[in-house]
Amino acid sequence: MRERRTNLYLVNLAKILNIFLLLFTLIGISFGQINIGNSSLIVSADTVDDYYAKLDTSKVGKDFRSELAELITITHTKETTYKGLAQVFKVADADPDKPGNIIWFYSGTSTSFSGFGSGNGSTNREHVWPKDGGRAFDANSRAGSDGHHLRPTEAQLNSTRGSLSFGIVPQTTANIVKQNGSTNYENLCYKANGLFYPGEGYRGATARILMYVQTRWGDTFNLKFVDSAGSCKTIGKISDLLRWHLEEPVTEAEIARNNAVYNIQGNRNPFIDHPEYATKIYCYDGESYNSALQKVSKEVGDYDNPNPSVKLTELSINGTANKLEYTAGEKFDPAGLSVVGKYSDGSVKTLPNSYFKWLDGTNYSQTLQEGTTTVKCVYGTLEATYSGITVKENTNIPIGPTTGSWKLVTDVGSLKNGDKIVIVSQSEGKIAGELSGTYLKSVDVTFSDTDKKVISTIPNEALILTLNKVGNNWELVTESGKKLGATDVKKLSLGSGDTNWGISISSDATATIQSSTNKYGRFLYNVTAPRFTTYSSTTSKSMLLPQIYNNSEGGQDTPHVCSFDKMVVSDAYKASEATCTKKGTYYYSCACGKKGTETFEGGDLLPHSQNKVVSDKFKASNATCSKRATYYYSCECGYISSNTFESGELLPHNLVIDEAREATCTRTGLTRGEHCSVCNTVTVKQIVLDRLPHDYVWIIDKVATIDTTGLKHEECSNCKIKRNENTIIDKLTHVHEMNFFEGVNATCDADGVKAYYLCTICDKKYFDIDGNIEASDLTIKALGHKWKDATYEFDFGSGKCYGVSVCKHDSNHFKKAEADLVKTVIQKATCQDMGIELYKAIFTEEAFTSQESYHCYY
Repeated sequence: MRERRTNLYLVNLAKILNIFLLLFTLIGISFGQINIGNSSLIVSADTVDDYYAKLDTSKVGKDFRSELAELITITHTKETTYKGLAQVFKVADADPDKPGNIIWFYSGTSTSFSGFGSGNGSTNREHVWPKDGGRAFDANSRAGSDGHHLRPTEAQLNSTRGSLSFGIVPQTTANIVKQNGSTNYENLCYKANGLFYPGEGYRGATARILMYVQTRWGDTFNLKFVDSAGSCKTIGKISDLLRWHLEEPVTEAEIARNNAVYNIQGNRNPFIDHPEYATKIYCYDGESYNSALQKVSKEVGDYDNPNPSVKLTELSINGTANKLEYTAGEKFDPAGLSVVGKYSDGSVKTLPNSYFKWLDGTNYSQTLQEGTTTVKCVYGTLEATYSGITVKENTNIPIGPTTGSWKLVTDVGSLKNGDKIVIVSQSEGKIAGELSGTYLKSVDVTFSDTDKKVISTIPNEALILTLNKVGNNWELVTESGKKLGATDVKKLSLGSGDTNWGISISSDATATIQSSTNKYGRFLYNVTAPRFTTYSSTTSKSMLLPQIYNNSEGGQDTPHVCSFDKMVVSDAYKASEATCTKKGTYYYSCACGKKGTETFEGGDLLPHSQNKVVSDKFKASNATCSKRATYYYSCECGYISSNTFESGELLPHNLVIDEAREATCTRTGLTRGEHCSVCNTVTVKQIVLDRLPHDYVWIIDKVATIDTTGLKHEECSNCKIKRNENTIIDKLTHVHEMNFFEGVNATCDADGVKAYYLCTICDKKYFDIDGNIEASDLTIKALGHKWKDATYEFDFGSGKCYGVSVCKHDSNHFKKAEADLVKTVIQKATCQDMGIELYKAIFTEEAFTSQESYHCYY
């Protein structure tokens, strides 16, 4: 059954996973010359939560995408270079099980890596969203060199993929894409019908990369999703991409890589931290593919319903369980049942059984008790009941020694041929039980002492194994005589697969039980999904190395002669510490754990120290008016990092005037502004002035008489725009006798009056002597003040700046203002050089702008 995360709590838990093996191989690796150490892989849950804290998660669709895009853009403080991706890949894509190797994307193949090449078997930089020869976006910078976007791939496979979009392809032999000249690599990719189909386990990761690119760079380069093959600035099929995103949940490797790139670039891939953002955005962004994506979300099961107002309100169970009879102590198996959830919006959805807890119907425990006939399906505060099971008394008789002194093994040299052992997660109080499918069950165990070094009674369900020495490895044999083996990662078997196991025990008593076929992994206890099986992933708070306990009655001593031929890089064998110029030394050791006398160099160099030295020798860039000078960090050994720090003062702005522009009836106006011609910083913002209203006057096209009607239209006196054309002028009822009245011009403060004619017969007012245009509004509105550019006078003695501005309409109208001077010393006077002071006056009154003046003195 596919493992899936069902809520954000598991996502947040996964954020703090650490890849311990990888840490030891990566300390001191540099990005360019940027030192990247342990912090590249460890980011606390609080840090990640804080990163997204200001988002308004009640939004959906384009509104939410806009907020998310702004967040990952403004936090993208350092852009990786196309050349520098080699060092990024060494950190972010390193194989945790093979130091010096990286993992090729799309296929998961591990390969050694020292740089990029072009021939088969070489490593290329893959643009997951194809650059299309640089037509989609910058090929070697910005989107084209983003560490979250580009991934390492094999050259031939990369070339075959080209600019193809992604989609589901028939997995036939004819469609296999070659990698390094072969179609026999482990995780096959396919190509057909203009689509590329990544290997299993890389489809979800592909979708999450593309969603990041569309969110981070979509607005800049007009990148969009489509539900077809797409081309250049479009890519698809998005319905397949969303299906992959939901079917292949975020992996620990993706989380670790997200942390590594975050520590390099400053921004994160939000679809790894919050997979639910995918449906929240792309199911509701108003695009034509929305209904198709909503259908996929319902079919597969989304991470969280993106609409926060829609809640799961009711559960119901359908079908008949495949297994109805149980023994006390077993867990309920819901196979054969389906759970239907009803939501507050009336919709229903069949949900995966793994979403729920299946508990004893009487005491709500995870294991069934004798006599129970019901189980509870529980999701938060909701539950549904399933009846009809039978739970009998546990009459199983334990096989082999289940009592006695089972002791914690702290030294691999104490293990002997024939020993009886059990595998335990000490911190979780769990012991490995019988094989269930492809993993060992998790069974509760009780320790006999507070230090958890002794187990007096082994549970009946525990799996007891006998050690059988084979060369430097061991076989793990069950009481029935079958060898415990591995056929793949997370796939255990009895009597088949790799049955040889290497065993080593660290100083903290944790045991590494490693398949001799390293790719099958080693035993880990999965806290989140309780079980013991082999994983290729690294240890973390939810993936724990186990401990071994053996029974004092088992085993026969076999002669052992120490052979000091093991090169173990561990503090237990350390002879001298590493420095930034010399690796540490370690004593050769024996397989039994004993330490020899000869030494070897191992591990990594320590990171160079990062000292701040302000000197032209280490200057990286000169100061400007917007950025202080930068200097390279340096180490006592002479190493100069490419990391920089800022120091010193800013240079003064080079201010230029942005001229004002009067508004007319056809265009908006602008107020006077100011900006720096070097850094474009705006010191006085220009304000847009609304367009003036049209000044319409009536134009007579045909004069009315007593016998005929006339025609007229309105026309703006400024821009000549017409309206109300062919307006009819009624016939005259009489011949007007007109008296003319002079108009009065408007002033700044007072309204004026338009000139007009007054008919002495009808007592009506007209604008024309023929009486065709009746005067409806004679008022000319006051002009208001329109201030000219002010003049300024600096009085350094009084510390004031005085400004005067005259009205353009009436020179007798003017206004004055004054502002305090703020002094900044640019250069102090010495016995040889004059001093320079910058005085700045900030005016707040209309028509006055901020002013600066330099003052020199000796």
